[in-house]
Amino acid sequence: MHGYVLSSQVNFRIAGINNLSPGYNNVGAIYTAEIPGNGAAVDGMHNTSAKFTGSDLVTVCANNEFSYSFAAQDDDADELRYSFCTAYASTSGAGGNASPTAPPPFPQVPYDYPTYNESEPLGQFVTVDPLSGLITGIAPQEGIYVVTVCVQELRNGNVIATQRKDIQIFIANCTIASASLLPEYYLCKNSQTITISNQSNSPLMLHPTGSLQTLQTACCTAQRAQPLHTLFQRLVFTK
Repeated sequence: MHGYVLSSQVNFRIAGINNLSPGYNNVGAIYTAEIPGNGAAVDGMHNTSAKFTGSDLVTVCANNEFSYSFAAQDDDADELRYSFCTAYASTSGAGGNASPTAPPPFPQVPYDYPTYNESEPLGQFVTVDPLSGLITGIAPQEGIYVVTVCVQELRNGNVIATQRKDIQIFIANCTIASASLLPEYYLCKNSQTITISNQSNSPLMLHPTGSLQTLQTACCTAQRAQPLHTLFQRLVFTK
């Protein structure tokens, strides 16, 4: 027995979603939940679905670092694994919200490729931790973005069900007095000079000071937003 997929739909998402293709219209949404059978696990039918526990209230400032939790809890103590996944469009066409969905596979929304897609709904500088469901990174420009996270329920190493959370996040034109760094920096070939730039454009930061630190000690401090340092040994930088 393979289990069941429960689905419902709304006819229209709101207009002006930034990470969908320009000029999209009549795009709805399908929301799903899965009830496992015994195909992936003998006891799969004896299951309490993972439930998302995070608040839907979040303040995100454009072009600033942020974090938002898509964490879930599982009363069966199944292993949970998180990832960005595709947001579904509706199958109702001109029908009303009460229309049943068509059977899966469900259509996806028209993402604004290549900048945004199902794996990078907020751009390349935002990621989701596969173990905790925590989204972190540097927010894109001001606007409304549809973000969908899937949580897989694993039992004895096998995926028995996948639950989804599909929300629309408003990123505001606001600012915070905090440094914002890219998640990774690279040195090419024999280069030993690295410049780490503060990505924040907050007017609240009147006298920015930058510093680099090894695992043992601080190596330099600069009274500017872009500390530049020449490396004489292998260093590992952490935020």
